[in-house]
Amino acid sequence: MPRNGSGVYTIPAGTSATPNTTIASAAYDTFLSDISTEITNSLNVQGTAPMLANLNAGGFAITNAAGIVGVTTNSNAAAGSVGEYITADLPGGSAITWTGDLVVKNIVSVSLTPGDWDCQGEVVTLTGAGTQLQSSWWLSTTSATLPTSAETAGTVSTTSPSPQGPTGTVRFSLATTTTVYLSAQQHYSVGAPSVYGFLRARRVR
Repeated sequence: MPRNGSGVYTIPAGTSATPNTTIASAAYDTFLSDISTEITNSLNVQGTAPMLANLNAGGFAITNAAGIVGVTTNSNAAAGSVGEYITADLPGGSAITWTGDLVVKNIVSVSLTPGDWDCQGEVVTLTGAGTQLQSSWWLSTTSATLPTSAETAGTVSTTSPSPQGPTGTVRFSLATTTTVYLSAQQHYSVGAPSVYGFLRARRVR
């Protein structure tokens, strides 16, 4: 008889011994076969056999481990696993031409499933014929909207003549599937700039 949902083992019915009576071979063999199966299905502390299903730790931590061993190939973490990596790329050949001073636009976006994510964006601004007065870019879960906090959005703002660079790394702790945007605002006079960029997200928990 297999263990119940709490992991408690119960011997097969009819295999209990009775004092001062002859042991029945059929009942004894049934008992041994059942025990053998359950020992085989137990966690092997010698590590000579792999797990065959997910192990529910019941809210407890694995302690005194030597460390989490990383992969030794160029594989990707599965969706939903720690290390999952998602990107969105707008190449230079498809750069967005700005239409209007101080207008806010999205550069790229990624859709992230529930979990704890670290995100970072990279923006390159190709200045137009006029003067680039200021360029700002950031990460947000709100489309094409100025952030309310530079710290939580990883905002970068610069008056460099050819602005480019990464945002800060921003944590997004999500309860539902959510879109994260890499957005920018351009402040310029005359010739409109063009912008392209890249957004990466890594599941950390």
